[in-house]
Amino acid sequence: MELDDQTLELWNIRAVPGSMHGEEKVKILENTFSRIMKGSQTPCILTGDFNSPNRELTDGTTIPWRHNKEGDVAKRWVEAELNILRGLEEKGMIDVFRHCHGYGDLEVLDVSHATQTDDPLAVPPEQVQGKRFDHIIASDELNPVGCYYDQKGFSCSDHAPINAEFGL
Repeated sequence: MELDDQTLELWNIRAVPGSMHGEEKVKILENTFSRIMKGSQTPCILTGDFNSPNRELTDGTTIPWRHNKEGDVAKRWVEAELNILRGLEEKGMIDVFRHCHGYGDLEVLDVSHATQTDDPLAVPPEQVQGKRFDHIIASDELNPVGCYYDQKGFSCSDHAPINAEFGL
């Protein structure tokens, strides 16, 4: 995408659910990470439904799926999830939602897939329980100033859309 006199690289991926497609999810994440690390020279935004992580702790620790499993596929799985969610920091890319809001108890919707709330539109945003599967990972130089999950989006999908604002 051209923005003024600058080119902005945009990536949108959907990593298939691992419970249904196993190693295919790992390959999607590995390929995306590798291509961004090797080929991206411009400011970059990676967004989409990553179907990960399993959990995030209030101290910022990311718990990937299969973290407690043995074997080569499990090892690749953990590495692929952590690379896409945290490893792009090496390239100057940050998790925009966490950059704007941090971790812990938040007064905003902080999940994008309501796996434990039957009607996510019927409760305040901070009471929706589920997983944060949808992400925006962006070059820090784009100066993220806001990011939120739109709770109203649950009326159209089982995922709330994520929106971000950058102070270019």
